[in-house]
Amino acid sequence: MYKTIYIPVDNSDHSNQAVDTGVHLAKVFGSKIVGSHVYAAKMHDKRFKQMEAGLPEEYHDEKELDRQRQIHDSLITRGLQIITDSYLDYVDKKCNEANLPIERRSLEGRNWKVLAEDINTNGYDLVIMGALGVGAVKDSVIGSNTERVVRRVRNSDMLIIKNVQPINGGKIVVAVSEDIDPSNTDAIWWSIAYRTNPVEDVHVAPHRSSGHGPKSGRRNNDSSLLIDATLKAPFPPLALPTREFMDRARKIWDELGLPAIHFQANELHRCSQQARYPACR
Repeated sequence: MYKTIYIPVDNSDHSNQAVDTGVHLAKVFGSKIVGSHVYAAKMHDKRFKQMEAGLPEEYHDEKELDRQRQIHDSLITRGLQIITDSYLDYVDKKCNEANLPIERRSLEGRNWKVLAEDINTNGYDLVIMGALGVGAVKDSVIGSNTERVVRRVRNSDMLIIKNVQPINGGKIVVAVSEDIDPSNTDAIWWSIAYRTNPVEDVHVAPHRSSGHGPKSGRRNNDSSLLIDATLKAPFPPLALPTREFMDRARKIWDELGLPAIHFQANELHRCSQQARYPACR
């Protein structure tokens, strides 16, 4: 399914979890991992030139300035390359442990722009990125670089890592859209029934730890059942009556003295989505 899995890295917790997730998926699909890191040597060169006016008088000679520029460029470029290599070494280590093919890519330029260009040019099958990086702002949901890359990638599948905790459990894993409350079993079954085509949206992933697997017979490992129960096209989140009918039903319900109604999270979410989905009104 995925021949190449592309993972930009920056040694953050989200990045390292992206690598671990990518390695796991590569083992399942027999994929090659492509690890990349972008460094901005030219940006540092530009900043140095902006500060030249503030250098002491003896450094204003053109020849001396040129010598200082060369020293600065050499130190910055070499330093950033060393940092890039150290980040990619983590990918190397994980791939070697799993006996997976690995390609290292050291790129120079503006982070999100270079990543988007590299992904669109090479057409990687799957891109896995951390939602946040080393420069994460407190309480941010998604970093600016990741958001910009997601907006510009045209054909590759994208997997954004939000949770840095390892995904060790889950014999049956169900992916749902944002209008489905993952803690509501009824909503999950509804989503599976109406949004899943088993022939396209169900996959059995082998090579899972047998911690909670069958205990009978000689089995070295277990497997997981993956179900894609997400929306596949723009559509109203849930097929409920319009607000007018719902309010009228609520009024009659209260007049009859029936048990109190406790709205579920996905119903409340639907109401908040009416502006986005006119068909819900």
